[in-house]
Amino acid sequence: MGKARENTLVNEVSEERKVKSKFWAYLLWLFGGLFGAHHVYLGRDDQAFVYISTFGGYIGIGWLRDIYRIPAYVADASDDPAFIKDFKQKVRANRKPPFSGVRFAAETAVAYLWAELFNSAIPQEEIYGINFRHLLILIPTVIALGVWTVGNIGREQGSIWIALATAYLFYPTLYYIGDDTTWIFLMVIASSLSFDTFSKQWRLKPKKRRSFVRRMTFLGLGLMLFFSIISSYLYFNAVITDSEGEEIKLSEAVQHFLTSPIWTDLKVLGLSQTASQNEVTARWRTLSRDNHPDKVKGSEDERRKAQEKFMEIQQAYEILSQAKNRRQRRNRRSDG
Repeated sequence: MGKARENTLVNEVSEERKVKSKFWAYLLWLFGGLFGAHHVYLGRDDQAFVYISTFGGYIGIGWLRDIYRIPAYVADASDDPAFIKDFKQKVRANRKPPFSGVRFAAETAVAYLWAELFNSAIPQEEIYGINFRHLLILIPTVIALGVWTVGNIGREQGSIWIALATAYLFYPTLYYIGDDTTWIFLMVIASSLSFDTFSKQWRLKPKKRRSFVRRMTFLGLGLMLFFSIISSYLYFNAVITDSEGEEIKLSEAVQHFLTSPIWTDLKVLGLSQTASQNEVTARWRTLSRDNHPDKVKGSEDERRKAQEKFMEIQQAYEILSQAKNRRQRRNRRSDG
């Protein structure tokens, strides 16, 4: 059986593949590695997606680990003879891939992060009378996708179905546990263990080669879905704490800020929201001088428009100055 698997591998790697460069891999790792650029170069699009969706391989951990993993990735992508020989020995020695603590931890971490993000993105309140909390039923699917994606990176592969069935098998525990975090973690561990025990096997046939455009299309669609989930969380559920210690929705805070008099008046003066009081004053003086009605020698209509513009500038400066004074008084009271 082992000999048959080895022959299959020999036949599959016999076709010519373009040799990849360690130099370019490390360069892309350095300048775009947190977004998986080096993995895209090496044809590991699934790993690139994992890096983007977990902020650099779980907040940069995977990115740092790649410092010493890149030579092996390059050898794999290039079908390096020494790499293939070593892989054959692993296949002969082990009927299935041995347990890897790093891969298991990655499966667990990615699945958990994706599931928590999806759970956080489900609107907590009804929208037009629709209760979206029923989407909780999809969380086991998200978990299985996370486990399966990591489990199929590189020279290992496995079916998603056992991981999916196991996650749904533990779904009813929500009603006994009650805590979403513990519930998700339990499903993640069970799904990862079932995939590692029953699904994973050696990838003897290389992945079907696709054009760069098609690869980027699939990667782009995946990223669109991922960022739409993040957007849902930010719009429907994300909250911030105001100066009074009260929690308000982020979307409501942004909307209020964009329609607030201060934001409008800053636009009138042509300043950013980070402008200091000195910048506001200097800009007000310049605009007041340049837009003074006495400078207009045109028609009555032109003088009227100039007067309106001038008054708008004066009002904007007055409102911004008053807001600045209120902040200063509030800060003095809090310091005292």
